[in-house]
Parts: sequence; structure tokens; C-alpha cells
Amino acid sequence: MANISRRNFMKVAAGAAGIACANFYVSLGVKRENIYVLGVGCKGMEGKDGLCMKCEFCKGKNFAISDEVIDDESCREVPQSDRFAAVRELEEKTPEERYAFWRSELSKCIRCNACRNVCPACTCIKCVFDNPDSGVAAKANVDTFEENQFHIIRAFHVAGRCTDCGECSRVCPQGIPLHLLNRKFIKDMDTLYGDYQAGEDAEARHPLINFTKADAEPSVVLNRGE
Repeated sequence: MANISRRNFMKVAAGAAGIACANFYVSLGVKRENIYVLGVGCKGMEGKDGLCMKCEFCKGKNFAISDEVIDDESCREVPQSDRFAAVRELEEKTPEERYAFWRSELSKCIRCNACRNVCPACTCIKCVFDNPDSGVAAKANVDTFEENQFHIIRAFHVAGRCTDCGECSRVCPQGIPLHLLNRKFIKDMDTLYGDYQAGEDAEARHPLINFTKADAEPSVVLNRGE
């Protein structure tokens, strides 16, 4: 192993964990040369009903970042799945049906902040929802608007940086499928700006902060929402 006496040590798994870790250190502005990354092969995590969601929809077993890798061929198998299937089902509903779906789900929220605390894309030193001067720092929702506001603002905040690890849904004690909000954003960005996987390339700029001549015009985005 290389000399790492003056470097912070990080152990990551392939797939979702590796991508999330890469995205995390980029978001924090940590210099790559200051960390030594040991990549460990991953065969997926078992949940109560089989593979965990993030493993069922694994985005690849390569390492986004690594200085040294420990794995074998059995760790390289990737399940075949369609991670946007549930998003398309929601898109096929009427606006009224989608609204009813999300109102039903978000009304369960108890504002425990577990989704925010586990998220590798939430890297603000002080969250707006913890700032007493923001006007939205209440621990509990006081009306239906705040129930919607918290999760929609959070989804917008991590758009372009969300690695789709699914941890937000996994830790939610109320079973809210929060990953579907993030996954909808990812699907739309892929459609409008081309396929992009946050954390896959530590040097890449995500579509919402990058500009190319092939970017969709604002009118295209607007018309999609009509």
C-alpha cells in the first residue's frame, strides 16, 4: 500500500456507495490528493424483500475514485433493471392524480430530518431549515404547504448532485418514496441535457451549472410543464 501517513483514509464500495463518496468529497471541496481511497468490491446488500433498492437499481460496479481496489469477478455483476419505471407510472397519471399521490405521501412526514442527514449530497454547513432567520426552520409542519415545501426544496437543492443512492427513502420512518422526486429530476435532466450520473466523474460539472450550445432552450422546459 502506498504511503498514506499524511492523507486521510477513505474506504468505499463500488456502485452507489463509491459514486456517493466521490460526489461527497467534490461537494465539500476536498482535494483529491489529500485522501487515499481503498475500493472494496460489492455484491449488493440484502433487505427484507431481497436486494436493497439502491442495489436492485445498481448503476455499475466500477469505482468512481480509488487508489487501490480489492474485489473479484463476482462483485462485478450488475442486475438488469429499469430505475425509471416508477417515475413513468407517475408521469402517466393526470396532474390531479399526481397531486393526490404526493399529498398523501408527504402528509406522513414528521420532519425528523433523517432524509437530509443521511444524504451525501446535503453538504451545507448550516441548512436553511436550521436557520431561525429563514422563516422555515420549524421542526414540525404547521400546514400542508410546509409539508410540500420541505421535500420539494430539498429535491431542488440536490438536483444535479443527487447520485440516486436511495438512502432518503431507506431511512424514512414513514416509508415515503422520496427517491421518486429525485429520480424524476434525474430523468428530466437526462432527457433535456444528455445522460449524466452525479459522482461518476469527479472532474465533471453537472448539467445545471454547466452550459453547452446543445442545452435545451427555456421554452422547451416551460412547454414540458404545460
